[in-house]
Amino acid sequence: MEVAAGHLGDSERSLRAAEARRVRALVEGDWDTFGQLCDDRLVYTHSVGRRDSKESLLESLCSGTVRYYRIEHDLDAVVRVGDAAWVSGRMRAEITSRGQERQLDTLTTSVWIRSSREWKLLAFHTTARAG
Repeated sequence: MEVAAGHLGDSERSLRAAEARRVRALVEGDWDTFGQLCDDRLVYTHSVGRRDSKESLLESLCSGTVRYYRIEHDLDAVVRVGDAAWVSGRMRAEITSRGQERQLDTLTTSVWIRSSREWKLLAFHTTARAG
């Protein structure tokens, strides 16, 4: 399902590319790229109900407390409203979180804002899919 508020064109492509860079950075451990994609006000809500700021998330990632091994993130909606956009999809991932291996099958919503000429991740929320 593709949802759009008006014609997205280049904006949709650039948002999808930003999401792809974010996912690639998480799997490859490229924390510089990941940090550059995130707004300083980031709120990242995990499927277990834990919430991180940009600073606390980067700390968890850099220390290895949270480690992403594989992520498949299928986007099914991109909606742009002015200089903001929300992106939703389904994410399947293999991770280790606080020493526990987990297989995720979740629904996601990301909020992106345009900062200068770049998209920055302002919020990310994931929740387990209903069985």
